[in-house]
Amino acid sequence: MTDANWCEGHYYDKDTYPLDGMRIAREIGTLTYRSGPEWLERFGLRRFNDNIQLAPTFEIESYLQYQGLTFAKKYDPNSLLYISRVSFPVQRNMISFELIRRWIYSI
Repeated sequence: MTDANWCEGHYYDKDTYPLDGMRIAREIGTLTYRSGPEWLERFGLRRFNDNIQLAPTFEIESYLQYQGLTFAKKYDPNSLLYISRVSFPVQRNMISFELIRRWIYSI
């Protein structure tokens, strides 16, 4: 929501798209899916670029950027916000799937 291109959700009629915010959110989310030892086993500290620079140096950085960008190009930020807002009450058994289904079809 801090991506300047998000425009508080009113980006559909603009020439911008909140790609950076979505990409970074996905990168952070991807990091939480696995444990540190699992990432270390999968990628280690392998570099694909020996030059120290601001661009990705380690394989895991490249992987995370690719996953983030791919995700950001596929999914609409507002849709994901609505899904996350309705999923919390469902997880807490505060609201039923049937009620959500009715709400979705009424839109």
